[in-house]
Amino acid sequence: MYSLEDRIKAVKLYIKYGKSAAAVIRELGYPNRHSLASWYKEYVNTNGNLPAKHERKGKFTKEVLKIQKGPEAKGLSVPE
Repeated sequence: MYSLEDRIKAVKLYIKYGKSAAAVIRELGYPNRHSLASWYKEYVNTNGNLPAKHERKGKFTKEVLKIQKGPEAKGLSVPE
């Protein structure tokens, strides 16, 4: 996990080096090119205001997870 300052530093270098991920990674030693591209997209979409914490998108919605964690998901019968 990288701090907000680390992510902003990497994105600004990415812009400075003409979006060359290899140059940024060579200089900083982090991140991988996929993370850098993701941080850049987020930076552009938020007008330069990266959130302090990066939120991952879940595979399932909260409603689906509630259903999966219920008694039926564990093979238990539900009294009517």
